[in-house]
Amino acid sequence: MKMVRRNIYEGPNSCYAINEGIYVPGRGVNLETGVSILYLLLRDLQRGWTYDHSCRRIPMTWDLFVRRARYLYALCRKHTGPLGECERLREIIEYAIARRTLPPWARSLVRLARTRPLIAVPVVVRRRRLRASTYY
Repeated sequence: MKMVRRNIYEGPNSCYAINEGIYVPGRGVNLETGVSILYLLLRDLQRGWTYDHSCRRIPMTWDLFVRRARYLYALCRKHTGPLGECERLREIIEYAIARRTLPPWARSLVRLARTRPLIAVPVVVRRRRLRASTYY
């Protein structure tokens, strides 16, 4: 049986899309997708686990977080070229490594998509109790 090597964060067939119902849309890494993946990396670091390329849970260590975050810069250079966009992504990555959060101005760049709709919570309807009147 051949093991499928899936993308962890990006695309509708990624591990995140299959297991959690959210993913980073797009192909390749530019500024927006890089920040979105970094957001999910920070989420994984906070909860303490992530996925490998076979979609199995693995512990998210600080070292793994730093390696995955810094690899985003290399992917940005590979996919979009030596633009100022990649340098901005590098600044955001170093900020996130130093402070364990995204810079406030970069939060608006996060783009996530859903594979399934949110679960609708039933609304509790309060009805007035009708009083029975007796007329004699």
